[in-house]
Amino acid sequence: MNILKKKFLLIYYRSLSTLYNIRGEYEKAIRCLNKVIENKEDGGEDWCKLGCLLGAKGNWLEAKEAFLKAVSYNDQNYQYLYWLGKSEESVGNCEKAAELYDEALNCNTNYVEALLAKGYFLMKKGQYEDALVLFANCINIDPFNSEIYNSMGLCQMNLNNHEIAEKYFKKAIELKPDDFVIRNNYGVMLLKKGCYEKAIEQLNKIKEKEKSADIFSSLAYCYGNIGKYELSIEGYIKAIQLDPHNKENLTNLACIYAKNGESKKSLTIFKKLIGVNPYDTNLLNNIAWVYENLNNYKEAEENYYRGLALTPNNPYLIYNLICCLNKQNVYLEAIGFINKLKDLPEWSSTAWSSLAQIYEKLGANNLAVDCYNRAFGLE
Repeated sequence: MNILKKKFLLIYYRSLSTLYNIRGEYEKAIRCLNKVIENKEDGGEDWCKLGCLLGAKGNWLEAKEAFLKAVSYNDQNYQYLYWLGKSEESVGNCEKAAELYDEALNCNTNYVEALLAKGYFLMKKGQYEDALVLFANCINIDPFNSEIYNSMGLCQMNLNNHEIAEKYFKKAIELKPDDFVIRNNYGVMLLKKGCYEKAIEQLNKIKEKEKSADIFSSLAYCYGNIGKYELSIEGYIKAIQLDPHNKENLTNLACIYAKNGESKKSLTIFKKLIGVNPYDTNLLNNIAWVYENLNNYKEAEENYYRGLALTPNNPYLIYNLICCLNKQNVYLEAIGFINKLKDLPEWSSTAWSSLAQIYEKLGANNLAVDCYNRAFGLE
């Protein structure tokens, strides 16, 4: 084959591969690129493109081999190193991926993709402050990239800096108003902050465009916290339809049914869940709580005790059982559990307060005052 014809074929197959790639026809794009590689000796760039196509199809092991070929032609090319890192991360070799991102950044300190990738790696490890440093560098290089502001918002949210996180999410939305992921993250941040009305406003903007179990679950949680139980129930039902095996949504739906006065529906769900997970103390605690609300103290106590048999020092079960016993004026037994609660440092104040309430009911006001003082750290 003469040189001119060979060059023409290379241009033809590369162009055809690019066209197929744009159209999302990756198999055809890969076949064309393989034709290029067969007829070209120095194929670093083409091997990298092939790796990207294989990655787009989810074939990351094959993509890794292609990127290794690309790096073998030029081990100082920051793009080749970055994509090799992506392939390593995609097959679970995260530490190796981080090393390759560092190598890419050594070749080009302003390479945003590698800075972002290393930042995400640090976020997964919980190193949010270190990740923020990298994302701040990204903003200096690419100040109109919404994903950078979104990532900074997530870091600040995980550091409980909600006011700062909100500013970053708002900036990200300003740059990309229709991005459902950013709006969802912003909504979740508002939810964590306790701004349920604002969270509902954000999540409602995306719930129809992107029908996601997580979005409906978050909406349901917000409605539940502002007392709109019917809307909360509706949200959890939609979430469960999209993700039928999510135990947390089923548990939350049962709790909202109970709060809405629909105790039979609540117990039906809880009994099904406990049938699958008979040793789940959280479920036993919730079942007991529903029975307690129905004034069925015998069943409530039985389930609290079943839970405590599995986790004897569970403070939530202990406290709820104390409350249940107090409602029945069974003070001596309640005091026994209060003494147990005192031994748990974070619950000591609650224990003294509970004991004070019992003494107050019994008319022992001096003892009640003494216990309240201990509860508030005044003695």
